[in-house]
Amino acid sequence: MANLLNTDSKKSPEETASSATSGIASMGKGATSMLGNTVSSVTDTAGGAIGTTTRGLGKTINTATGETLSPVGDAVSNIGSGVEGGIGKIGEGIRSAGEMKKPGEKSEE
Repeated sequence: MANLLNTDSKKSPEETASSATSGIASMGKGATSMLGNTVSSVTDTAGGAIGTTTRGLGKTINTATGETLSPVGDAVSNIGSGVEGGIGKIGEGIRSAGEMKKPGEKSEE
């Protein structure tokens, strides 16, 4: 029962507080990691859908208009790829934040 209530007489008050803080931090990290992974997966999916759609639209413009509007079709494709890459970076940042990583520290894939 002493262990359950964290009142082990062999532990100092500092050790008991440290143990409790560590447990709370672990629970918080687990919750934020799950939320971060969920949100980053949604952003990855959205980014992929936007990128694929705009690249397809760009190719359609190029095919339908030939060389006349080829720069427009290429621009639409490039914008879509850029948006997809940007959203991917946002998702990576959200994932890293969920894992409580420091800025620039790689997250676990």
